[in-house]
Amino acid sequence: MKRFGVFFVLVFTAAFFMMAGAALAAEADFHIGIMTGTVSQSEDDLRGAERMIQEYGDSAQGGMITHVTYPDNFMSEMETTIGLLAGLADDPKMKAIVVNQAIPGTTDGFRRVREKRPDIILLAGQPHEDPAVVTSVADVAVAINNIARGYLLPLGAKQLGAAGPPPRHYGAGLQGPGDRIRVRDGAGPHDRRRCGRGAAVHP
Repeated sequence: MKRFGVFFVLVFTAAFFMMAGAALAAEADFHIGIMTGTVSQSEDDLRGAERMIQEYGDSAQGGMITHVTYPDNFMSEMETTIGLLAGLADDPKMKAIVVNQAIPGTTDGFRRVREKRPDIILLAGQPHEDPAVVTSVADVAVAINNIARGYLLPLGAKQLGAAGPPPRHYGAGLQGPGDRIRVRDGAGPHDRRRCGRGAAVHP
């Protein structure tokens, strides 16, 4: 999943860089905001953003990229996340904002951006909020199909000869509705009743 974060940052920002090759020789014509977690939250996402700064320059020094990090304790500091996103829209050169992972507060932050600057393109990677809510404001939202994985993992284990997948315990890490559906329904026809001891998921 961490590799996916880097992939998202690289791929979705690359489209903008292709349009701006000429700007690299001088001061960038536009800026791209990237929000990631810190090293303690999602190191690969952070390193992906740093790589973008390496290649395309920091906006503070005439480059394209403005990088901010959401707080480690993001569940209790949503206002900080919202404020950081809204602050990116204050830059008159800002043309796109990429958030990965799109933690709680991203949707409200995007709404604030829309109020200020409806022209900014908003991209959300791995949304933690309800997909229907996030996509109501984001131009693009991309996530791993965790619901399908809830069915495929027990099936794959059974095909490999396992009596049942090892127990998986979930708690506070269940952020989004997709995760809750996977926990509730994910074992499908290959749950503990069919596979023997050991449940695919526990509510």
